[in-house]
Amino acid sequence: MNAGVLEFELEAKGCQSGSIMHTKSLLLLARNELRAVVAAVLGGARYGVKVRLPHSFVMIFLFKGNLSLKDKLRKILKLVFEHARNLAAFAAIYKIVLGLMKLASQHLRVLDEGRPISSIQNSRSLNLSKFFVR
Repeated sequence: MNAGVLEFELEAKGCQSGSIMHTKSLLLLARNELRAVVAAVLGGARYGVKVRLPHSFVMIFLFKGNLSLKDKLRKILKLVFEHARNLAAFAAIYKIVLGLMKLASQHLRVLDEGRPISSIQNSRSLNLSKFFVR
C-alpha cells in the first residue's frame, strides 16, 4: 500500500496527515536506532575479542605456567568472552539510552533531524552505561 492511499484512507476516517507523517518519521527513527543498537552490540563484541584475545594469550602463557594447556586455553576463552560481553552490553545500553532520548526529543520536536545529539544526552547515556556494566 503506498503512502498516498494510506493518507487518503486515514483522512477519510478523520486523521490528520501531519500526525501520520510524524508517526512515520518516529517509526523510521526507531528502526534506525534499533539498527544502531544491533551494530553497536556486534561492534562491541568484535572489538572485545580483538583487544582481549592477544592480551589474554600473552598474559596467561607468561604468568600461569602451572596450568595445563587445556586449562590455559579455557581461561583465555573465558576472559575473552567476558570482555566481549561487557563491551557489547556497554555499547547496547549506551545506544538504547541515546536512542530513547532521540525518540523523546523527536516526539517533542526539540531535536532537528540534521542536528547532532546534545552533549548532555551523550554524557547521560555514558554514565548510565557505566553504571550498569561493571
